[in-house]
Amino acid sequence: MSTNITRDGRHAIREISRLLPTIYKKYRARYARRVAGADITVRGALLLRSVAALRQATVGSVAREMGVTASTASIVLAGLERKGFLRRIYRVVGRSRTGLELTPAGRRLLTSLRPSLDREQLAAALRRLSIGDRRKLLDGLRRLDAIDSIGAGPKNPGLH
Repeated sequence: MSTNITRDGRHAIREISRLLPTIYKKYRARYARRVAGADITVRGALLLRSVAALRQATVGSVAREMGVTASTASIVLAGLERKGFLRRIYRVVGRSRTGLELTPAGRRLLTSLRPSLDREQLAAALRRLSIGDRRKLLDGLRRLDAIDSIGAGPKNPGLH
């Protein structure tokens, strides 16, 4: 079933898809924790998601997206490559000569780790919000995303 999504709706979906993983990264469990049912850590899963999300992924772009050093990203990405979840593509990508892409196994793993909320479901939920409420939702998510760390900025006494 195809849904006719407005430009504003598509923008909201893109923004939510961009913001939720970023917010999750800020409030996640420790990176070293293994993901249940998968031979991968939380950090590895997040790096795979970054590779999938970036148009032309490189070690440097994935590191920037994740807010980690290139050496940290490189070590984790090398492990994901050994496990067959991604591969290096030797071509010029920006200043780098090596791009990254998910393998079919990496795409399957990433799909299995995604939440069950799909684009159609999200579009249906967003259609139920007024444009003003949708903007408030996105503004709230952006504000939450902008918080550098827990404890930074003024505390809200009602949230203890």
